[in-house]
Amino acid sequence: MKNLKLLFPFNYNYDHSNARKIDNYTRFGFVENGKDLIDLSLGSCGCFLLGFDRKDIIHYVADKMLDNPFAGGEYMTTNQAVIDLTNKLYDITGGYRSIFALSGSDAVEGAIKLAKIYHEAKGNPRHTILGVKNSYHGSTYLTSGIGQLEYMTKHPVENCIALNQEELIDAVKTKTACCLVMETCSWNKGLKQYTKDFWRELRQTCRDHDVIFILDDIAMCGGKTGKFVGFDTELDPDIFTMGKALTGGYFPLSATLVSDRVNEVVKHEFLGHGFTYTFSLSGIYSTLKYLEILETEDLLNQYTATVDTATRLFTSMGLTFRNYGLMFDIDIKSTPEQTFYDNGLHIGVWNNGQDNLMLVLPLIADTEYFTKLQERLAASLHVD
Repeated sequence: MKNLKLLFPFNYNYDHSNARKIDNYTRFGFVENGKDLIDLSLGSCGCFLLGFDRKDIIHYVADKMLDNPFAGGEYMTTNQAVIDLTNKLYDITGGYRSIFALSGSDAVEGAIKLAKIYHEAKGNPRHTILGVKNSYHGSTYLTSGIGQLEYMTKHPVENCIALNQEELIDAVKTKTACCLVMETCSWNKGLKQYTKDFWRELRQTCRDHDVIFILDDIAMCGGKTGKFVGFDTELDPDIFTMGKALTGGYFPLSATLVSDRVNEVVKHEFLGHGFTYTFSLSGIYSTLKYLEILETEDLLNQYTATVDTATRLFTSMGLTFRNYGLMFDIDIKSTPEQTFYDNGLHIGVWNNGQDNLMLVLPLIADTEYFTKLQERLAASLHVD
């Protein structure tokens, strides 16, 4: 595809690898040039936890869009579907209010805006945004700066300070700290989890010093942990964000969820965020249908069995691994992407050039899926 007029994402791949054109999707992967592949990232960080063949979601959204295709926050309009989803998320999360946007990057930016508005409303403006080194919070200029992802920003982003774990507590105590942005569990750091004691101390320090604690749950929400949010409720974030699997994957939507503590301070202030597609109705409808499917088909109760099956499988293959819910990180020797491709596995861009293999299990992974996964992993990694 050398003559393709699409700059991103092929500007780098133009000289380094073959651009790919997918023929069609299968239940848990896709076909490219007649080759059947399992998609280990399920559409990037596990957006499609029910697979790619849930046409009922697509048909539901299409039917709804025929009746009501648009509600623009810019014009102060909404509809019953938006109201229904905000009420459902309020109940699911134990009392958080919603702000909708299109992408995870939008959601994190919205959370940071709210943190700044919070401090300004209290007459104490603060500007320093704290994050963790090499964490991932989005692809916009600001969100990629939170974790100092220099391969995206090329240089540090103003007011963003990325720290190591042991530096976070002291940094929160500084008078200029506006907010702390943390991932529920960082896939970019190999799913290495923080201890409950660390989370507890960090959370309390944020509260003691009035630093807004923002939890980025975008990669882990939507059912990956057996519940719709990906974190333990005792973390009690001031603001948290959702996206990716929020809609079941089929249509874009993200959400910034705001606690009563923050809402009481900012509710009379102006928040300019989202505008034209603040309520992306295709995403709103898709999330409502996805929630309905999870409930009526009792799918979250399949979570434990799926994780247990994967744990037994990878252990029997002699692999060492970590997992956070349905997301697994397997230690491997450096293996070319082409090797996985030749054996029917699409590993995703997050695995390129690393000595680990990240994958997301479908919530509804069945015997056929695990059989194919075992055969293809064994052939790629030269294990039994």
